[in-house]
Amino acid sequence: MANSFMDAIGHYRRQLGLPATVINWGAWAGEGMATQQTLAVRGLKTLELSQGLQWFSQLRSSSITQMGVMAMDWEGVAAQFPLLAQQPYWSMVLPSPTPIVLAAGEAKPIGGQALKAQLQRINPDTEGTLRAHQEALVKTYLQELLGQILGLNPQELDPTVSLLDLGLDSLMVMEAIAKLQSELELMIYPREFYEHPHINSLAKYLVQELTGSNTGTEEAGIAPVVLPTIKTNYPAVAPEKRVKNVALLLSSPRSGSTLLRVMLAGHPQLWVPPELHLLPFGYMGDRAQELANSGLSQGLIKALTTLKPWSPEQAQAQVEDWIKANTTVGEVYQWLGDLTCDRLVIDKSPSYASSMATLQRSEELFERPKYIHLVRHPYSVMDSFTRMRMDKLLGANTSNPYGLAESIWRESNQNILDLAAQIDRDRYHLISYEELVTNPAPVMEKLCQFLAIDYTPQLLQPYEGERMTSGLYENSMAVGDPNFLQRNAIDPALAQVWKGIKLPHLLSPQTQTLARQLAYSLPQEEQRTIPAPEMVETFINIRGLELCLCSWGLEQSPLIFCVHGILEQGAAWSQVAIELVNKRLSGGSSRSSGPWAIGSCWQRRLL
Repeated sequence: MANSFMDAIGHYRRQLGLPATVINWGAWAGEGMATQQTLAVRGLKTLELSQGLQWFSQLRSSSITQMGVMAMDWEGVAAQFPLLAQQPYWSMVLPSPTPIVLAAGEAKPIGGQALKAQLQRINPDTEGTLRAHQEALVKTYLQELLGQILGLNPQELDPTVSLLDLGLDSLMVMEAIAKLQSELELMIYPREFYEHPHINSLAKYLVQELTGSNTGTEEAGIAPVVLPTIKTNYPAVAPEKRVKNVALLLSSPRSGSTLLRVMLAGHPQLWVPPELHLLPFGYMGDRAQELANSGLSQGLIKALTTLKPWSPEQAQAQVEDWIKANTTVGEVYQWLGDLTCDRLVIDKSPSYASSMATLQRSEELFERPKYIHLVRHPYSVMDSFTRMRMDKLLGANTSNPYGLAESIWRESNQNILDLAAQIDRDRYHLISYEELVTNPAPVMEKLCQFLAIDYTPQLLQPYEGERMTSGLYENSMAVGDPNFLQRNAIDPALAQVWKGIKLPHLLSPQTQTLARQLAYSLPQEEQRTIPAPEMVETFINIRGLELCLCSWGLEQSPLIFCVHGILEQGAAWSQVAIELVNKRLSGGSSRSSGPWAIGSCWQRRLL
């Protein structure tokens, strides 16, 4: 913004006949080695002080209003942006990029879509051999992709050297992730990239994720799932220091909280930032350590750029100052509240509800906060959680993402309900996601009444205006739901998505109870019936009498022997039954001994 303003002032003064010269400078020398390496891979060089002063002396009396002065490596720029040289303006300075010459027999690099299709053609009989071939294909693909981002020849990229040591910075990581997500149709998170910083290890990991089955089993759904925990200490907060005018939007992940946040962000009486991820922590140092390499720390930076005329870099510097000083999270909340001009702050982060300690912390930090509880059908949440690979975002080490999703859905919603039982009823408001997307107007009217604000139709236009939905940088992931921007209006069809989902295992009894408490039907659990067993007839000859023995049921189930008498003949079998029962009692249990049913058409006794 400042640069644009200075440019405009320069041109305006020239129009008035006044002197003005605008010089847009490139990078100056004197920055750290890492910064210079980052600039170099993008085709940028640095200006020495003596060079800059020389150019300044020559240009300050120039008749040209605006010009740029920078040191460039045009070959590096051409390699970094190969299509740029095809444009007439840039073709005057950019050389044509040198084509890559493949060795004899070397495979031509393939794009992401073709690569994914090729990887999915697996022959289980030769999986070991093909796995090595798949990793080689992905390695070639990654060398091509990352070489373009780094501005290096792909063939010169050592797959065993850390990409971070080659100059790959956080912005480049986000650019690479965006490419991988788009071309491979696989949700990748920064944490995964930093955990596999070499091309070899990243290729092996991507093959595993693209070709493996990560769906969980019925047995796995019953097994206990350990939820990720956060280590932090909570400083005491004096009652007079509690932050005023705060409400929390609580839900489990993948429940539609981004949609509701953006809808609320259109209200002039509210400040509804993207996910801050502040409440679980006592100090900013703990937050920085826990969220490192996760990508979850960008919401706070994005929020700061809306409260101050700051660039992302300036906002990041403020956060770094808080981290160095180990500022308490309560002080950060107070700092944010002071800048919102008496607007009601709504803090939305799905991670809050997974911990009862975090929710109870809100009662200590804020003065009578209000709570918006957004619920969504567990089928939809679990399916979306698994498809979006949220277990990777959380850093959870589990082979059963469905089980993790169920545990988080159950624990989050139960924690919110438990908190609601401890506070005044007028501070808790329940919203169904399905009702929100089906009848948004009445739902939002009731929510406005709960928040004591005026209703405005702008709440129903979440895709209009600036509502903090974009990423921090051009190639950054959106803060919140990465799929939010794939639509342009509230979609009522999303309320019915759960009806077409079939989970790989039944919900646990505890989850079923909670879902029904929240008025959700569970057809997968309710309609499950044991298939009717087929009856098998066996004929046996006893003393010349042909008898038919009918059997049915599961082999592993206890044996029940039924004898059907004719009219009063049922009593004639009593001596036989009593003798066999006595044998069972004295001889111990065996598969052939079990309950006996004896009786006539109107008489039956169970021994």
